[in-house]
Amino acid sequence: MSKPFDPSELQARVENLIGIRQIVQDRVRLPDWMAPEAETTVSSEEEAFLESLNDVVTAHIDNSNFGVDWLADEMDLSARHLRRRIKDATGLSASGFIRTRRLQRAAALLRQDADTVSDVAAAVGYRDPSYFSRLFRETFGCPPTEYAAQEAPEDPDMGP
Repeated sequence: MSKPFDPSELQARVENLIGIRQIVQDRVRLPDWMAPEAETTVSSEEEAFLESLNDVVTAHIDNSNFGVDWLADEMDLSARHLRRRIKDATGLSASGFIRTRRLQRAAALLRQDADTVSDVAAAVGYRDPSYFSRLFRETFGCPPTEYAAQEAPEDPDMGP
């Protein structure tokens, strides 16, 4: 934009940026099935699969080397079969599922007054705090430091 600013053009640009941000947030919003109040519409077999999947990811959440192949070994499935089952059950890729669980745990730690963003990043398996902060901002719409200062969020808490 060139100076002097035209107020109507400035307002149009700001509204456009807000609209784009909303579209991005809608695309990365956490799936409804992860919300604690969401009604379960999954079969008992799928529910058991998701529960064991969550347990395995939670057990290794702080390990930065933990990935899809390791998860597949822990679940006694081939990596290809695991990817397909996770996609069918959640709509997420296997790595997207792990990332989502890590970010949910990070949000819970920030709510519990964790020391620093670097500590939280390390606790959920991210070696690079700036990369963690970028992912967190993309998912929750604000930096980790601001998230900790906000009122209680509507996002699900993964627990300790």
